[in-house]
Amino acid sequence: MAIQAQDLPYSQDAQAVLGRMKSPQAKVSAGSLRNYAFEAPDGPIRGENPPAQEMADFVAELGSLLNSTTRDLRQELEATTLLDCLTVGILLGQDDKALRMVTGSPNTFTYEMEFLASLSPRIEGDRRTKRRQAEAAFNCLRLARQHRILSENIGLAKRYIDSDGTLAGMHKGALRTQLAVEWVSVRGSFDTRYDWAYSRRLADRITKRGVHHPSIDAIPALLHNVMHQWARVINRFQSELADVDGQLYLTVRQHTLLDLPGHVRLKRRTSSLLMKCCQRLIIGFEDLLAGVSPLDAGKLSEWLDLLTLDSANIGKNVDAGDVFDSPLTAAPVIATRRGYLISLVHIFSTELSRLLERIFARAPGLHYYRARGEELEESAVALLRTVFSDSTIMHSGKYPGDRPGELIEVDGIVLWHDVAIVIEGKGGYLSARSRRGDEASAIGDYRDTVGDGFFQASRLLQKLERDGNVDLTGKSGGKITLDCRAIRRAYVLIPTADQFGGILTSLDLFWRAEILPPGSIPLIVSIQELNLMADILCTPLEFIAYLDYREQILANPAIHVADEGELLGNFVGGNDVLAEIHAKVGSFSYEQSRPEWRNRQAAYFIGTDAQQTYLNPWIIRSTQMELAGVDTTGLEPPRRHGAAHRAEVERHFVVHKDLPAASILMQLPDLPWRAETPPRPRRGYPAIAVLADTCLVGFAVGDKVAQVRRLPRVSLARTRMRHIVYLQVKDGQLHFRHAEAGREHPFFGDANKQFTDRSRLGDQSMWFPDFARRRHGSHRALTDVQAEERDTLIRAGLPHSLAAGVSRLGLVNRVLDLVDDDISLSQAADTYLTYVRNVADAAGVAVTDLSVTPELIKESLRLVRRSEIDRGVIPELLRIAIHEPDSSLELLAQNAGLLAATTNDVIIMASIESALKNLGIASEEFELLTSKQQKKVRNRVLGHLRASSQTLNMASVARILEVHLSSGSDAAAPGG
Repeated sequence: MAIQAQDLPYSQDAQAVLGRMKSPQAKVSAGSLRNYAFEAPDGPIRGENPPAQEMADFVAELGSLLNSTTRDLRQELEATTLLDCLTVGILLGQDDKALRMVTGSPNTFTYEMEFLASLSPRIEGDRRTKRRQAEAAFNCLRLARQHRILSENIGLAKRYIDSDGTLAGMHKGALRTQLAVEWVSVRGSFDTRYDWAYSRRLADRITKRGVHHPSIDAIPALLHNVMHQWARVINRFQSELADVDGQLYLTVRQHTLLDLPGHVRLKRRTSSLLMKCCQRLIIGFEDLLAGVSPLDAGKLSEWLDLLTLDSANIGKNVDAGDVFDSPLTAAPVIATRRGYLISLVHIFSTELSRLLERIFARAPGLHYYRARGEELEESAVALLRTVFSDSTIMHSGKYPGDRPGELIEVDGIVLWHDVAIVIEGKGGYLSARSRRGDEASAIGDYRDTVGDGFFQASRLLQKLERDGNVDLTGKSGGKITLDCRAIRRAYVLIPTADQFGGILTSLDLFWRAEILPPGSIPLIVSIQELNLMADILCTPLEFIAYLDYREQILANPAIHVADEGELLGNFVGGNDVLAEIHAKVGSFSYEQSRPEWRNRQAAYFIGTDAQQTYLNPWIIRSTQMELAGVDTTGLEPPRRHGAAHRAEVERHFVVHKDLPAASILMQLPDLPWRAETPPRPRRGYPAIAVLADTCLVGFAVGDKVAQVRRLPRVSLARTRMRHIVYLQVKDGQLHFRHAEAGREHPFFGDANKQFTDRSRLGDQSMWFPDFARRRHGSHRALTDVQAEERDTLIRAGLPHSLAAGVSRLGLVNRVLDLVDDDISLSQAADTYLTYVRNVADAAGVAVTDLSVTPELIKESLRLVRRSEIDRGVIPELLRIAIHEPDSSLELLAQNAGLLAATTNDVIIMASIESALKNLGIASEEFELLTSKQQKKVRNRVLGHLRASSQTLNMASVARILEVHLSSGSDAAAPGG
C-alpha cells in the first residue's frame, strides 16, 4: 500500500540527499525510500543486516553533512529575515497537491518554517538587496529540509548501531524519537469541524463559569478572508512562474526542494516575482475585516493581539537541534508595518483546541481545566449514546470499593447486549518537555493520563470478575447493576483532550515502559477522533466490529501502524490487514528461516494512505458543507459494507443474538458469495471455499450448523483458518447462519478465558499493584503536567506547598468543587490535604476515592465557623459520616460527643437525665445509697447510654454523670 501523497515530496527530497552521498548504506536507504514511495514491501522490512563498518561510515558522512548544512543555514539567515522565509514557505507549500487547491491544511513546509523560526535572529528588516533576500529565504527553506532529513537519518542509524539488531533493540528510545518527530505541526492534529465544535462547547462552558473566553465565531471569518487572498496570490505566482522559470515551476508544483543541487541562484525576474507575491501575503487589518460585522471586528482584534509573535521568543535554538521550541505554535500571527501575516494558518483550522490550551496555560486557568475535564467526559458519553441508542448508559456512576469509606467514580458505562464499554476520560495535555522528546517526562505524563485511565477501568473490571456484580449509582440517583454472568467482555475507551498521535498504535512501547500492562489493548483516542468514529461507525455492530478488528492487529507488535486514522481507514476501505500479512508470511517463509533471521522478529508495515484514500474525501466534503451552512444529512459517510450486507448482518444478529458471530461478519471484506451461480451443496456434503485465511462453508437446507462443524473437512478448516463462515443455500440464495474464530485467530479460545483476559486487560499480576502503589505516592516527584497544574494554582494565589500537594494527589478539580463564597482556595486546599487526607489514610484508600462529598466537607466547615465543633475533630466527624451518609452531620457530631464543650455537655446532661428517668432512679436519693449500690447505679446508667447512643463520647458521659450524681438534683449542669 502506497504512502500518502503529502509525504511523497519529502520522500523524494530524502532520496535526493541520500542518493548524492557516497556511503553504500546511503544508497540502500535511498532505494528503500523509492520502494516505499509507491508500494510497501511484500515481505518483512528486515533483511540481511548491513556490516557494522558500513553503518559507521554512513553515520560519519551524515554527521559531516549535517555540520556543513547547519553552517550554511546560519550564513543564509544573516542575509534574510524570518518574515521572508515564512512568506516563501507559504507561497511554495500552502496549496494541497492532491486537491489542487489552496487550503487551510498544514503547509508542506510547516516543519521547516517552525525550525527557521527557532533559529532566526529577527522577524523583519531591510538588509541586503531584494534579490539576495529572496535567494537567501529560498535557500534557508532548502537547507532546513536537508537538516531535517540528515537529523532523522543519523538518529535512526545511531539507534541501529546501539541496538543488537533485533526489533526490540531498535525500539529502545523509540518513545523519545517518535515524540520528537511528532510534536511539531507537520500535520493538523484534528479534523476542522470536530475541533471547532469541541472548542465552541468548551468555550460556552467556560463562559458560563464567568471566565472571559475569546470568541471562536471570529475564526471562520478570519480564515475565509486570509485564504481568499492567499489563493489569488499563490495561483497567480504559479501561473507567472511557469513563464519565468520552468525548472523552478516543476519543483514548486511537486513540493520538492532538493532535486536542485548546490546553492540556488534565482533569476532576477524570479526573485522579483517571489518578493512581490510574498509581500501580498501580508494582509492589512481592513482587508482582514472584509465582510465582518462590527461585533466580530472587536473579537478578531482580540485574537490578533493575543497571538502576535514576540520577537524575544525567536532564535532560541542556539545549537540548531532537531528538537526545539517553536514560537509559531503559540503565536502564529506576525505583525508587520504593512499588516498581518498568519504564518501557520492550520493552527486555527486544525489545532484550535490545542491553541486555546496554550492560551489558558499562560493565565490562572483553573476554571478552564475544570471545564475541559467535564466537557471531555460528557462529550464522550453523548457520542456513544448516539451510536448505542438502545443501550443502558450511565455517566459519572459511583460504586463502593473494597475498603470502608471507599467510593470510586467511573466516567461512563455503556451496556449493550453482552458487552460493556468502560469510559475513562483524561483531559491532561502532554507537557512541552514531553513533546520535545524527553522520554522520562513523557512516561510520567502518559502514566498520569493514559495509564491512570486504564488503571481506573481495570479496577472496576477486576472487581466485577471477583465479586460477580457491581452496583453503580449515578448523580441523579439512578442505579444499574453490572452482572458478570450477563457480560461476555468489556472494552476500555480512554478519550483524551490531547492528540498523542501514532504513539498510541505502538502499544508495545507502552507495555515496555510499564504505562500499560503487557498485552492490554484499550482504545485511546482524542475526543475529536471519537467524534469521527461515531459518524462513520454509526451502528453498534459496526462500532464493536471495528474494536475487534483493531485489537487483532495491535495485538501483534510486529505490525507497524501509523496511527488510529490509518486503522480506521483500512477498516472502512474493506482491507483485511491480517489476511494480507498472513499471505506475506507464507511467501517469505524461506527468507525467515535463514541464519540472519534466527531469533529476530519480522516487522510488517501497513501503508499510510488508507485515511487519505477512504476517509479524507468525505471529511473534506462534509467540513466544507457544514462551514458553508449546508445540511450534511444526505452525505453518506464511507462504510465498510454496502447497505444490503449490513442489513443481512443486522437480521442475523436480531434472530440469533450472537454478537461475536455478527462482529466477524461485519469485519470481513465483501466475499464472493453473491455470485450469480452460488454453490449447490447436498445434505451432508457442504461446499467449501477458501479466501485468504477465511473458510466459507455453504450447506444445504436440512443440515444444522452443529452437524456441519463436526464434518472432517470443516474440522480441518477450523484448525487452519482464522475465520469460518457458515452459509445456508436456500432458493439459490446464500444466508448467514454462523461465523466463528478458527485456531489461527489471535484470540482463539476466548470462551475459556477469564473475563479480564477476554476484555484485553493484559497481564496485570505485577502491573496493577505496582501502579496502585505509585499512583498516589506522596514521595513521587511532580511530573511535568502536574508541575504545570501547580504553577497555575500558584498564580491563582495558592501557597507553593499546598499547590504541590494538590497537584501531586490529583485533587485540583475536587479542591475547586469545594471553593465557594465562604471557602477560599487556600482553605479548600488545606482542608483536603490535612483533614480529608487524614481520613483517607486511616481508611486505607486514595483521597480521590474517599466517599466524602464537597457538601459534607462544607457542612463540617460551617460547624467550625459557628463554633459548634473544634477544627481538630473534623477527621473524626468525617470518618463517622462515611458510615452514616444519610444522617445530619450536626446530629452525628452531637451523638459522638464532638460538639464544642458548652453545647456538648448540655446534650450529654439531657441524655443522662433521660436515662435516669427510664431506669426509675431519682438523683436526689443517690446519696442515701451505699457505695456498692452507687457503683451499680452508675454502671446501669452508663450501660443504658452506651446501648442507646453508641456514638456518644463515653469518657465525657462518665465524667458528667459522676458530677451530676454527686451534686444531687441541684446539679443542673456539670461544674454547677
